[in-house]
Amino acid sequence: MTGIRAQQKERTRRSLINASFRLVTAERSYSNLSLREVAREAGIAPTSFYRHFCDMEELGLTMVDEGGLTLRQLMRQARQRIETGGSVIKTSVETFMEFVEQNPNIFRVLLRERSGTSAAFRAAVSRELHHFSHELTDYVELSTKLSRD
Repeated sequence: MTGIRAQQKERTRRSLINASFRLVTAERSYSNLSLREVAREAGIAPTSFYRHFCDMEELGLTMVDEGGLTLRQLMRQARQRIETGGSVIKTSVETFMEFVEQNPNIFRVLLRERSGTSAAFRAAVSRELHHFSHELTDYVELSTKLSRD
């Protein structure tokens, strides 16, 4: 695949992911979205969807992975603030609230699909929340250790 073609394919894939996040609202969960409406929102033909994802579940799992990655990146930024003297609890809560405010649809996907009908979704969300809780635990332990030293 040529470089330009690979870039276009990645842009279209990204458009599908972004379209799905835009379509998830306070009133609509990911499980209520159809392939056709996601494709329409992304500006592609429904059949083109299959060049990027095998089905809606694969797209949704990608969204969960990206949501978890976004949350972990924010927590790493929080860790840097903590290391410069910030309160662990206060900084962690502020960071999480920033995540919710700046990424409401990512948060909705993570929150709703945790109890959704798809076992794969539930497992993926649980895995992401597990990573998040472990990072938070590490921050608290680090802070406790630093305050003792």
